[in-house]
Amino acid sequence: MQRRCGVYVRSATGDKEAMAAQQAAGIALCRKNRWQFEVFRESGTPGSVLRKLVELVKAGKINRVFVNTVDRLTRNISQWLAVYEEIERHGAKIVTPDGCIADTAIHETLVAFQRFEQSFRAKKRRALVRGESRR
Repeated sequence: MQRRCGVYVRSATGDKEAMAAQQAAGIALCRKNRWQFEVFRESGTPGSVLRKLVELVKAGKINRVFVNTVDRLTRNISQWLAVYEEIERHGAKIVTPDGCIADTAIHETLVAFQRFEQSFRAKKRRALVRGESRR
């Protein structure tokens, strides 16, 4: 099966040099592996470009998603896990310059972090309702 990779490039600040470096790393990996590729560039928080990429994964048109580092998808752990699971559910893999992110241990760690984050937020909400202002 021909590998088709979506090279996802994002900078929260729109840093053109950082985005160019991410794009170059993604294209180099694709060429090394002889994958077809399409570049997806986004500035700021993840939004419509990431959604478009995930839709192409769901449609079976992309089976690899390149990110230079895992936090390029999003820094929100809940959102990251949702994107990761959606990509994996459709048979695609997330890849970085270091290789594939398909390890069960990573998934289990992310689920644990997500549960921790949800628990922390719930406790914080309950404290606010009780009038406690501890940080």
